[in-house]
Amino acid sequence: MARFEKAQPVKKPAKIGLYGKQGTGKTATGLLFAEGLAAIRNGRVAYIDTDPGSGTAPYLIANKARTYHPEAFDIDILRTRSLSDVMEALVSLPATNTCIVLDTTTALYESAREAWEAKNPGKDPSIKDWGPLKRPYKRIIKWLMDSNRDVIL
Repeated sequence: MARFEKAQPVKKPAKIGLYGKQGTGKTATGLLFAEGLAAIRNGRVAYIDTDPGSGTAPYLIANKARTYHPEAFDIDILRTRSLSDVMEALVSLPATNTCIVLDTTTALYESAREAWEAKNPGKDPSIKDWGPLKRPYKRIIKWLMDSNRDVIL
């Protein structure tokens, strides 16, 4: 029988998902979380920007009008929608990068679908196609979830 017990601290990496409409502050919130988590572990933030027009640029410059974080965020960034580039960068990530931000997972998933459609022009995916279609995307998500690093999606 399952029973409650006194809670004990567990040192596990954080896995955080942010969801919301465009312009609601997901990028800023993710950067703030990431900066704090990386600081706790004396590390750096690795930021994967899969949608380069999504708005990370304003956060990479100092802005005194930005009251919650007027200084520029100091992060390591990879700008790509390539599933293979993302996976390659993740597996070769230095240990100093203790927190990973993937912004956005939607753009990465769309890349998987676009890659499948390029190989299968004019075809709608059948039930048997969804496994291979999602495999590279799921591999990245599994790697992030199994990682010993903090992750923000």
